[in-house]
Amino acid sequence: NTIGKDKTINVYPNPSTGIVNVNYNFATPENMVINVYNATGSIVYSISNIHGQSGVQSIDLSNEANGLYYVRMTVAGKQISRTISLNK
Repeated sequence: NTIGKDKTINVYPNPSTGIVNVNYNFATPENMVINVYNATGSIVYSISNIHGQSGVQSIDLSNEANGLYYVRMTVAGKQISRTISLNK
């Protein structure tokens, strides 16, 4: 699940009560796409216009049901996934 030594992504808090943060830090500015899927594979959140070298993208899942969600980030053609437990 690595996207390169010069790229780090952290997804927190886990478990979450509704707001999930994706903290990214890249060696050079990159384009990133974030999709969040529920347990049945449906996309519940998507953002594709993220461009930068570092920052935090907040995702509001407070209207979603409790359970497991899969955060899939695509950076420089590579995918990295994290599982988040939503427990409101």
